[in-house]
Amino acid sequence: MNTIKAEDWVGKIIAEYKIILEVGRGETGVVFLAEHTTQNYYAALKIFPAGDVAERALKSAEIVKRMSHPGVATVYDCGREGEFVFVVSEYVSYKRELNDNSFSSGKLFSKNLTEYVEAQSGLVPEKTVIYIMSQIIDALEFLHGIAEAPERTLPYGGLHPNRILVTESHNGRIKIKLTDVGVPVVRGKSSEVDAFLSPEELQGLPADERSHVYSLGAMAYALLTGAAPPSPVVPPANIRGDISAGWNEIVKKALAFEAAERYADCQALRRALLHVKSLIPKKVTFNALKAALVSFAVVIALVLVYALIYENTDVSKKVEKFTEQFYEPSLKGVVRHDEKNISKKEPVIKPEKHPIKKKIEKKIAAKTNANSEEAILDMEKSVAVDDAVEKTLPGSVIDKAVEKTSVEKAPAKKTQPQKKKIEYKIYTVKKNDSLWGIAFQHYMNVKDLLFINDLSPNVIIKAGQKLKVKKGKTRALPKPKPKPKKKKSTNTVVKTNQTDKTDKKETIEYTVKKGDTYYSLSKKFGVPVKELERINDNKKLIIGMKIKIKNE
Repeated sequence: MNTIKAEDWVGKIIAEYKIILEVGRGETGVVFLAEHTTQNYYAALKIFPAGDVAERALKSAEIVKRMSHPGVATVYDCGREGEFVFVVSEYVSYKRELNDNSFSSGKLFSKNLTEYVEAQSGLVPEKTVIYIMSQIIDALEFLHGIAEAPERTLPYGGLHPNRILVTESHNGRIKIKLTDVGVPVVRGKSSEVDAFLSPEELQGLPADERSHVYSLGAMAYALLTGAAPPSPVVPPANIRGDISAGWNEIVKKALAFEAAERYADCQALRRALLHVKSLIPKKVTFNALKAALVSFAVVIALVLVYALIYENTDVSKKVEKFTEQFYEPSLKGVVRHDEKNISKKEPVIKPEKHPIKKKIEKKIAAKTNANSEEAILDMEKSVAVDDAVEKTLPGSVIDKAVEKTSVEKAPAKKTQPQKKKIEYKIYTVKKNDSLWGIAFQHYMNVKDLLFINDLSPNVIIKAGQKLKVKKGKTRALPKPKPKPKKKKSTNTVVKTNQTDKTDKKETIEYTVKKGDTYYSLSKKFGVPVKELERINDNKKLIIGMKIKIKNE
């Protein structure tokens, strides 16, 4: 039993670290918050009572002290203080820094994996679970993958969520730190510790890498469901409908009672996690959409700058055509790029190239019946005035023709039909209802039904559940076709005079004997084989069975 009292240690200086207050207490020891007396940084100082656990903790701390990995809490110092053993390690803060020096808030900002699951209400996203599990596997492979002498090798086992601290990285993502590496787990009165230990550890047998696989599977189950795995284990996908069904296979294999039935090592478990990650549908996040819009705006800006600096007429024309799709700018007083170097001259109207005048000439020639060449020349002289003057003359022939042609060429505005807003209503799921049946009944697709109700494709609906469906007419589900009734066979009549509607031939009954076949009977009675099979519904011949044969 842990008999270390906090008041005996607070204010004491051990290996240049001043103990400030107690921040955690467990079955193996007590953790204090300490501050370095000269370098002014915080550390976690753990005191172990004398015993076998303390000796193994000191030996493991000396090994971890020579290592450095982002997923393992750094060990600064270790040693003995009287009959006790102390280990000074990195203080892992959940918010990455301490806000003040009052030290009045219990554990400050330190948080282990169990507390993180409780804060998330047991609904940690799939990708976050895979990200956390991958970090733990990386740290374990680093600790146990270094080939050293047997006396310098860290023992397996002792993996528990209370020994995994959670913090934030610089980009705001979750980051983990392993602590108490190599320290054996002391089983307490509660069964929470036992749920994360492998069966061989509970039996006192030596642990190996497959024992870590069991503990990792139990942690994944706790991250997904919010509770330790029960016995027997309920598949996590049956508890949460928004996760992939592949988790059921991972948990089942990782939590196998026999070590040989689990994953061979942590690397095999990692590959299974990556396979589940590939099955998770990708969602378009706000950050991804914002990045796409910014990229599109940068490309448009570069094209405009290129067109303005190098005066590229081809690029400028394309930009103008693109912008005209969205709005129609006023071009009064604007000089186009291809007209900058053209000198300003008074416009000269050539009669033979003016399409409107040609139409007017034809109409005037038709009215006056002046088809001669001289009349046309006189008409040209009379109307050869500036276009601007002709358009301003009210009631002139050219003015009316221009107005008429402009009216004829003006395209009719197309009115787009307004989309009707879809209204929805609440539908209560009945017994034996299915997603396909509900969608068919309300003129919907199954994908639309899942999207509207924010359900996953693997969801299982239950009677009494409320679903949002399309409002309006409904249709009845197709009824299954009734099965045809079997005809009762009668073997009482030996000879019948019934006539067939097709050929009106007499039929007799024959008892099948040993060695009879449709082929032998067709030769015996002179009836084709296909006819025999048709009359007897292609039944297999059995000795003693009565069949019908047409009497030719």
